[in-house]
Amino acid sequence: MTVRIVTDSACDLPQKLVDELGISIVPLTFRFGDEEFVDRASLTPTEFWARCSASPVLPQTAAPAPGQFAETFQRLAKEGATAILVVTLSAELSATKQAAEQGAKEAALSIPVRIVDSRSASMGEGINVIAAARLAKSGTGIDDLVKQVTAMVDRTKVWGRSEEHTSELQSRFGISYAVFC
Repeated sequence: MTVRIVTDSACDLPQKLVDELGISIVPLTFRFGDEEFVDRASLTPTEFWARCSASPVLPQTAAPAPGQFAETFQRLAKEGATAILVVTLSAELSATKQAAEQGAKEAALSIPVRIVDSRSASMGEGINVIAAARLAKSGTGIDDLVKQVTAMVDRTKVWGRSEEHTSELQSRFGISYAVFC
């Protein structure tokens, strides 16, 4: 059984690790003012974070289109995937999970496509994607993979601290004092 792993670019995984583990990434888009970018394609992660540091406001993000997920699922099926596990950015932060669900319907594959909400972002999502990819490479089947990744999600906590953009974090996300988990 060849289970393939798909995630979104909010996972913040280094490209070398993505390539090594055979992870497929569907990119989010974001805007700085009137400029729109495709994550990892039209702006590198280093350039993105440099812009965030220099900008008086945080960028606006948009979930990938369902069609982007459908194309990725169809490509993986053609490459021999017998199942696909998708680990997404928290559904509380983005419509990415819903886009993946719609993309799975659009792809209309004969193989299972299972979706797990990471309930996290950045490396909180990323560490679960890494674990999923390693388990898949070791031969773990899709049902056990979903159970194990879901259990990891339940145990994953992300702590962060921001000294910049405090008021925007508070107003947009209800985060108090820019310390969040």
